[in-house]
Amino acid sequence: MRKRLFAALTALCLTLALLPTAASASAAKLAAPASCQCYTVAQQVTFTNGWYQVYPGTLTWKAVTGATHYRLTLYRDGKQIDTVTSYDTGYVEHDPSSDFFGNEDRESGTYVFGVAALGDGTTASDSAETKSAAWVYTKPSAKLAVPTGLGWNGRNPVFTKPAGAIGYMVRWYYAASAGKTPVSAGARAVQTDGDDTKISDHLALTDKEIQRRGQGYYYFKVRVLADVTKACNSDWSALSPAYSTAASSGGAAPAQEAGNPFTDVVKGQYFHDSVLWAVSKGVTTGTTATTFSPNATCSQAQILTFLWRAAGKTEPTAQSAYTDPAVVSSQYYYKALVWAQEKGVVTDAALAPNGGCTRADVVLYLWRLAGSPAASSAAFTDVASDAPYAQAVAWAVSKGITTGTGTATFSPAKTCTRGQIATFLYRYFNEK
Repeated sequence: MRKRLFAALTALCLTLALLPTAASASAAKLAAPASCQCYTVAQQVTFTNGWYQVYPGTLTWKAVTGATHYRLTLYRDGKQIDTVTSYDTGYVEHDPSSDFFGNEDRESGTYVFGVAALGDGTTASDSAETKSAAWVYTKPSAKLAVPTGLGWNGRNPVFTKPAGAIGYMVRWYYAASAGKTPVSAGARAVQTDGDDTKISDHLALTDKEIQRRGQGYYYFKVRVLADVTKACNSDWSALSPAYSTAASSGGAAPAQEAGNPFTDVVKGQYFHDSVLWAVSKGVTTGTTATTFSPNATCSQAQILTFLWRAAGKTEPTAQSAYTDPAVVSSQYYYKALVWAQEKGVVTDAALAPNGGCTRADVVLYLWRLAGSPAASSAAFTDVASDAPYAQAVAWAVSKGITTGTGTATFSPAKTCTRGQIATFLYRYFNEK
């Protein structure tokens, strides 16, 4: 009996030892990313989560179910020259260009971009690499000017960006005391917001960063990024003046501006005055007690509600003619949307309240509210003369409501941000 039992147990152990492990059995190979595309000209692109301005060197692809991140590889003339890992897995399409091509100075040649989906090694293994079509790139002879006017506004690095900049990179430097040589403390890259011409509000020093490195003196260098088909990126600037934290300087931490509860709205930002005006007039509130989230995008319902409040919150007399079932009287935006129909601000009965509201939509609404006045055409390459919003854009420029997102672009299909809509409304209602 013992022998039979021992033999059975031995056989069972051998059988279990020969079975594949759970990880190897379940680690199925991920599908290779589809629709890998390199953009070679600046253009507006429709993504599932909105409209974006993309620039040459932008790589996009379709997300792969089960991927934890992606490996991006850059080839020039058949040789691998760069690779980065993108953790951007939340969208159907991905745009890591600010981490990849445009941040570096690239030489002329034939470029191919590759992307592979990476698994966790247990439930999924890495996919094969998908490659984009080849792009023949000629390095321009022009170079952007070095940024000037480096300084600080609170914890925000401030500098003046030269014409042609589509983004910027900042390198942080840190020293424990004034007498020590600053050492590198990381870098960040940001694509510009078209109306943000002086202050990099995306790059403020945070409490977390200061806690990680310690109290002391902080500095930065900056370079601006170009559309790589038109110019080369600027050289790095000289080191900025120091920002001293309270513990090292013996002084108090920068005080919050009186009458401004928002830590992400500081003097010098293009939307500063507009946001404080909008809040004081009851047009909008912050996203929390201490944040406004100026770079968050807005829905149609939000922007039409802001507009309705700024115009005096007139009670509508008609019934809703909207076909979207989300437009019901219990919603906060119901009166605003019905008012907008009565005023002729909105003419589309199929408007989706929770859909994104573009820059073109906003100026069109303001133009209609103003009575649809005639205006000469605006010199934007991305606004066709026969576009339904062309007159509205020209009028908005003539009234100083907007200046566009670049020297020759308006970005009509880009989703409007909270900072932008506050600025549009502030300029419109204070112009009247």
